[in-house]
Amino acid sequence: MNNPIRNLFTLALLLVAVLSIGCASSPDSHSRTPLADAQKIETLVDDVQARNTLHPDLWQEGKLDPLVRERLLKMAELFLLDTGFGNLDVKEIVFAGSMAGYLYHSQSDIDVHVSVDGSPITTDLKLLFQLFNARSDDWNGDYELRVRDHEVELFILDYRSPEGSDGVYSLREDRWIKEPKPPTNIVGRDVVLADVTRYAGEFESLRARFKANPQSFDCREFKLYRRALKDYRAKQGFQKSGEHSVGNLAYKALRNGGYLKAAKAEQGRCFALQYNVE
Repeated sequence: MNNPIRNLFTLALLLVAVLSIGCASSPDSHSRTPLADAQKIETLVDDVQARNTLHPDLWQEGKLDPLVRERLLKMAELFLLDTGFGNLDVKEIVFAGSMAGYLYHSQSDIDVHVSVDGSPITTDLKLLFQLFNARSDDWNGDYELRVRDHEVELFILDYRSPEGSDGVYSLREDRWIKEPKPPTNIVGRDVVLADVTRYAGEFESLRARFKANPQSFDCREFKLYRRALKDYRAKQGFQKSGEHSVGNLAYKALRNGGYLKAAKAEQGRCFALQYNVE
């Protein structure tokens, strides 16, 4: 049997949601997020908060699980041969990134860094970085390697390049090169939430303006939005207080929420609409 009061309450909720979304293009929409996304954003922020222990799927009393270590080394061997860099002098193979520390989240992957002497190719570190990064990205795009349901990504880098991770574990020697410490300078959740809400609201405003005027909208605004997020991460993040900074945490939450991918997709739609010919 239908409940008239419940039906009226449901209708009211739907009306509030529709009106909230409809206000996304209002003048102050850049400073807030639509009501429909508020709970999602809080979940994203909670997911990137620092942990008290290393990830239990991988670590046992501060040591990497032996089977995990064995498989990661096998992946690194395949990676070197397949990328064509197997003839370079390998200085070290390490496990780094958030899963080698206390800042992992539900979408964190396992980062394996293969450190080599790239001087036989060139001594220009910037050029080596571009070459190695492009080849690594291409290789990772061809494979779907996982360890206990965590995606594994492998990267090659010159041994003279700095390692910015809080934790760096030698897969070859089965020991910490740089052991991470539980964070003491915890960033307030509300501070991260405010920045994530602001940037999420800016994206919703961009998308609303594009939808309202698709032919005259400047498609480059979506690219500028993505660039602004990366600059924000650098300036408010690693350059100030590293991985546990508000900039890094907020960036991770927005990335996990799909805002960067969505901005790139909307940019593609915009250019296709304005330039393509059917």
